[in-house]
Amino acid sequence: MFAAREAAKDGPARAVLVADAIDLAAKAQAGLRDALAGRLTPAQRRAAARLNIDRMTRALGLIASLATLLEEDPMTTFTQAVDAVDALTNQLQAFTENPHYLPRFFDTFFGLRTALGNASDRFAALHSGEASEASVFATVLDRCEQARAIGIALTPGDAAVSRYAGAVQRAITAINGQGGTAARPSLRGTLRLRSGSALTVRGGRRPEPAPEPYYTSLVKLFPVEAVTLYPLAIGISAGDIVIRLILIGFITLFIVALRWFGTQEERGGDADVVAIAVSVISFELYAASLGGFGYLPGGPEQTSQLLAFITIMWVALVPFVLRRARS
Repeated sequence: MFAAREAAKDGPARAVLVADAIDLAAKAQAGLRDALAGRLTPAQRRAAARLNIDRMTRALGLIASLATLLEEDPMTTFTQAVDAVDALTNQLQAFTENPHYLPRFFDTFFGLRTALGNASDRFAALHSGEASEASVFATVLDRCEQARAIGIALTPGDAAVSRYAGAVQRAITAINGQGGTAARPSLRGTLRLRSGSALTVRGGRRPEPAPEPYYTSLVKLFPVEAVTLYPLAIGISAGDIVIRLILIGFITLFIVALRWFGTQEERGGDADVVAIAVSVISFELYAASLGGFGYLPGGPEQTSQLLAFITIMWVALVPFVLRRARS
């Protein structure tokens, strides 16, 4: 019973089964105790025993159904999780308009409604219904159902609203991927080019992707980290071209290493090799325009003007070309 009670903490449906099983077991225990302590005839004791054994049998049956429910939970789908989030969102929206809670609790409900909406948008953009994410969907489903169950019986009191707000906050934490799931590396995915983003989901259908803003792609492709390090390399080399070329090579390796992780998906996967190559070429052109590889026959001024023009055109046009190619 103790193990079953612990398992019931993961969802309202399981909690109901466990509560019924515990109630039956408690009644059977009390009935057997009374039968042994009372002055009953043998026939009455046999009848009491049959009644309470039946209760224990039904309690065990409920625990068995709990095990079945636990086995089915990993099959929770993206659509079920999204529907649960939507249902909780609608419940919060109803509370913001319910005169029994206004104006006393309006700020609380409105703040939760806004936070849940933002979390829902991020959840829809980051997840696509892959089977490997079933545990994430199950956690979101359970937390949202727990919060909704508390909300259904909610009364306009400080303690009750505070308990409900805590349940909603736990649901938001689960939706944001911070409730018992492994933390994602903070760098991974931050520099990956997005072909689109999904802001809302209804009925399990993802909307048509909207292209990533041009300036976002531009910032991700141009290696600002290398541009920051290059003046340091110039100062260290002190005019020695061999040392300067070695330092440029180290900076290039740093770009590749940083963006190898930064261009992976948040949940892992392959790096975006094309985006990495574009960033490396952008830096090499930038360094060349400042004389990092020497000068053209026309001298420093011609080198700077020609390569600066090529660099500007490259940096400006490549994000546009990649966006069109991946749309």
